[in-house]
Amino acid sequence: MSVRAINAGTAAPVLVATALLATFVLVSHTPGPATPPVATAPDPLVALRHDELAQRAILSTQLRTGTRVPTGSDPWLLARSPQRPTLVWAVGKAGNVWEVDLAQHRWTRVSTLPPDAEPSPRLAAERKRCGDVDVDIDVDVDVSVDVPGSVGVRAQRLWRRVVIQHGDEVATLQREGALFSADVVPGVGDLPTSVVVAGLEDIALDRSMGAFFNIDSTLTRFAVRMGPLRLEEAETINLSDAGVVTPKAIAVWPGPRPTVAVAGAGSGTVAVFDVDADGLKLRGTVDGLLGENDVVFVDADHVVVASPVADAVAVVNIVTDDRVVIAIDDDDMADADAVARLGEALLFTTALAPEQRSDGPHSRFTCEACHPDGGVDGRVHETGRYDAQGRPVVASTKPLFGLFQNPPLFSRAYDQSVAAMVHAEVGVANALSPRGPWTTLYVPIDAPLLRDVVDASEIPDGVSPVLQRQAMIRAFSTTLSAAAAPSAPPPTPPTHAQWDVFSRRCMGCHQPRLFADDASSVVGGAALATLKTTGALVWGSDARIDVGVRPLVREGGARVSSLRGIGQKRPLLSNGSATSLLGLLRSFRVERRGADHGERDDDVDRHAKDDEMVWHDGPPSRGEPLSEKDVTAIVAVLRSL
Repeated sequence: MSVRAINAGTAAPVLVATALLATFVLVSHTPGPATPPVATAPDPLVALRHDELAQRAILSTQLRTGTRVPTGSDPWLLARSPQRPTLVWAVGKAGNVWEVDLAQHRWTRVSTLPPDAEPSPRLAAERKRCGDVDVDIDVDVDVSVDVPGSVGVRAQRLWRRVVIQHGDEVATLQREGALFSADVVPGVGDLPTSVVVAGLEDIALDRSMGAFFNIDSTLTRFAVRMGPLRLEEAETINLSDAGVVTPKAIAVWPGPRPTVAVAGAGSGTVAVFDVDADGLKLRGTVDGLLGENDVVFVDADHVVVASPVADAVAVVNIVTDDRVVIAIDDDDMADADAVARLGEALLFTTALAPEQRSDGPHSRFTCEACHPDGGVDGRVHETGRYDAQGRPVVASTKPLFGLFQNPPLFSRAYDQSVAAMVHAEVGVANALSPRGPWTTLYVPIDAPLLRDVVDASEIPDGVSPVLQRQAMIRAFSTTLSAAAAPSAPPPTPPTHAQWDVFSRRCMGCHQPRLFADDASSVVGGAALATLKTTGALVWGSDARIDVGVRPLVREGGARVSSLRGIGQKRPLLSNGSATSLLGLLRSFRVERRGADHGERDDDVDRHAKDDEMVWHDGPPSRGEPLSEKDVTAIVAVLRSL
């Protein structure tokens, strides 16, 4: 059953590429010679580029005028109440709150969470982060669980580490693979206290063979040991083998025999484990929602999952495998069109590469393997390329949110358009699988739960290769053009003097453009004052500059990266060598090159200065550090972007 009402009138308009690519034989209507003309096939990238340019024009107008891009309700995180088990609360990406009546299958918009609402581990961390924005990201958390009389756990997803605390003792566990969630299984009787961690294989991503290897989803149980406090790996389960891909959230139901539920966002399934003294025992998997981002227990037999991709929550009976889907179709949250919703589903679920497998280094995965929540995780991985000295070239991941405004893509800036990037990534995602990159996606065979997101009246059962790519471009230009998650504003906005420092030191390269590859999109004057902290600007360019970071991602240096959202990203630089904004800026060195740098009337439309070079890493010994006043000013601005 689709979670959306059938409404053919809301189907998205078909763009130029659909008409162009629907017919691959061009027939002349002008009388000609007896010999029939040779059939030709248009280049799909040319047509898709036309689509991209059309979407750029629309988005540019929306950004300049402050028009809200329709994205839907986006239920993101959950809370429950032990006193009222028939109610849960869903929190949207923009901070909206809905009370969901599980008995009546309806929702009500409310102003805030009630006092008796217990947030999920992910929501608890989000509230802590937004309530303490003045602390450095080093102490930030993405999952927070407190168990009275037992251990507390913090999962720092940007750092891929788990921190546990018992009394005054603290222990840290570092991971290599992406970390999505964690929870505590309290000790009962002969069952010792343990911590369960959901993420990806704890090994470096391997792209050396042209495919994504070593990124299967896993669930690991760590035994908590005392004297000294530490975590010891007890067992690891390959969730991808069980059909649970991208395990975004964990919920634990305590008791003599605790139950652990793991929500697989990419596959839409929920894995249910019983826990005893011998460890985790897989009870089975049940259907949740495609793109589920959070999960909570409401009683021993039912969980609730939330999906921003489906704009819905679902109550799932983990005993009978029944589910009831409750669409949060809030009229105040205009929904994206069907093509954009399809594209978002492709980017965040296994529909992108439905026939990948998990044997050996092969992996079933989604884009969130490297871009958790589509956001700011700066995972550093080997690219499969080598520099002139034979050293592996590494690069850090970029946010999917806002990517549409940020071509050319990748640090090496090879892909000149989003269309080219999408086309290439579909090929890599399906590499070494039985499925070719130019293959029709069949619903429900390839993507059983895709109807959670788009109705059959909107998107056909057979999704053509062209429409797949077209949909991802549309998603990038709409649902993924806004911030990835609710974020708190800085405690105080930057002062005019601090903006002056940022303008003088940074804006020569990191320009306030609407599109990084379009110098004519630079915003200045009154428009800049209006837009500079709205998230509309890229704060980058398409130039390649060697600022000292090694290894080089490409001869000539990396392209100037976007600064938007950098206040939440860790680690920094393409090689991941910088661990904090303060540390990075304090390592900068300014090399003066003779000319006396003075103030300029136009602090916007200019490139890197000829009279000085700001080295970001590996600076020459003759360089001078930034003053502490300048560091403080630039950090204040960066945290506001």
